[in-house]
Amino acid sequence: MENKKLISARLDPQTLEKIAKFQSKHTYWKRNTIISNILDAVFENFDEHDIYDMVRFNRGWALKASASFSMENATKKY
Repeated sequence: MENKKLISARLDPQTLEKIAKFQSKHTYWKRNTIISNILDAVFENFDEHDIYDMVRFNRGWALKASASFSMENATKKY
């Protein structure tokens, strides 16, 4: 696996609060891992149109939004 790259990002305080709330229930994951894995899941499993709509999302004038994601149990053979 390739090394991760360190970047800086500005996140909305409400989003950070929701990440912190999630992390408080899953203390074995660091905040960085949570954010990175969510982004990996989005960019690997949603198409460009869906991601474009996610980028357009804004709490201030949000249209009704919905998304779905699920994982099937799969056994990988190494």
